[in-house]
Amino acid sequence: MTFRVPRLKPGYDLKSLPLKPAEAFLLSRIDGVLTDRDLSLITGMSHGDTVEALRRLRDLGAITLDGDAAGQPPLRGASEAGRRGGAADPERAMSSGGEPVPPLGRDALHQAESLPLYDPAELDEPVELTPERKRRILDLYYRLEDLSYYALLGVSDQADKKQIKSAYYLLAPEFHPDTYFRKQLGSYKQKIEAIFTRITLAQDTLTSKQRRAEYDGYLEQTHKNRAMAALIEQTPRDIATITTAVDASVRAAFADPRDVAASPGRYSS
Repeated sequence: MTFRVPRLKPGYDLKSLPLKPAEAFLLSRIDGVLTDRDLSLITGMSHGDTVEALRRLRDLGAITLDGDAAGQPPLRGASEAGRRGGAADPERAMSSGGEPVPPLGRDALHQAESLPLYDPAELDEPVELTPERKRRILDLYYRLEDLSYYALLGVSDQADKKQIKSAYYLLAPEFHPDTYFRKQLGSYKQKIEAIFTRITLAQDTLTSKQRRAEYDGYLEQTHKNRAMAALIEQTPRDIATITTAVDASVRAAFADPRDVAASPGRYSS
C-alpha cells in the first residue's frame, strides 16, 4: 500500500472553508512530513476516514498531496461535492460489461490510488465476471478487516437509522448471492458471500441502538490504541534526537577554551 504525504497549500483562508471538526483537527496536524497513515494513527481516525478527509481538504484548496500536478485546480464540482459531505465517485460509472456500479464505501476512492492487496493473478481466473467487477470484489474483500462498518456502508458515524438502511439497500444487491445465480464464479463465490455477510452485519449492528453503542466503544478504544502505538513508536526517535542535542551541548559547554581558540599554524599557551 502506498502512503501519501499531504502539505499545506499557502494562501488558503481557513475561515472560509466549510470544515467539519474532524477535518479542522486533521488539518492542524499536517506538517508536510507525516503520511496519511501517520496522521491516522496520531488523530485516532480510521485510515479510510483520514484519506477521505485529506481528499476533501485537497479539493477545497487547503492542501496538496504527493502526485498531484503542481498548481492543479480542484475538479469541477469537487468543492460543491465536499460541501455535501461527499466526493465524486468514479465507481458510479458503468463497467465495460454494461453493469451499473454503485459506490463501495468511503475507501473506494483511496482504493483506486493504492497498490492492490490481492495477487493480480487472481484477475485471470476464468469466471463470469467483468474485469471491473473482479477488481471491485477483490479490493473490498481484502480490505474487509480494515474498514469500519461506517466506511463499509459509506456513511458517516453520525448517520441515522434511515441513512444506514438506505446505504445498505444501495450496496447489498451488488453482493447478494441471488445476483450471481447460475453464474460460474470460482473462488469469487466465497469472497462475494463474505462481503455480503459483512455488509449485513454492519447494517444489523448500526441499526441497533445497543449494538451500535458497543461497536462505537470498540472503535474508540481501537483508535486510542493506534494513537498510543504511534506515540510509542515515535518516542525512541524523539529520545534519540534529544539525547544527541544534549550531548552536543554538553560537549560544547565543557570543551577546553584553548582547543576552541587554537588555529592551524599557531600555538596555544
